[in-house]
Amino acid sequence: MYEVKHRSIQEHEILTQTLERENIYRLTKAKDDICSEIQRQNIKADVEAHKILKGGIFQKSAIQSQHISLLGYLGVFCAGYSYMPLLVKMLGPSLSYLGLSAVLLKGVSTAATGF
Repeated sequence: MYEVKHRSIQEHEILTQTLERENIYRLTKAKDDICSEIQRQNIKADVEAHKILKGGIFQKSAIQSQHISLLGYLGVFCAGYSYMPLLVKMLGPSLSYLGLSAVLLKGVSTAATGF
């Protein structure tokens, strides 16, 4: 730093403030440089990704029919499970459990082929 000998308190404070301001300015400048460099690298990586994927980033994935049928099977199963006492009373225990099991297996097979 600098020699403190033979300086008054006012001179010392003025010189210290100037040095601190210069250090703060240098640190701020370095931080800004690093941030701009990182931003430039991110932009470059994004451009390369767009080039590789040929615009695939912006394509919206459509809901496929397998997803809709899977949700339908899940809804039928949940509704049947919630009305199970009524189904057992109307169809009997074996037929109602067999029907719900078939719906569940069909939904699982749809999910396995759809994804």
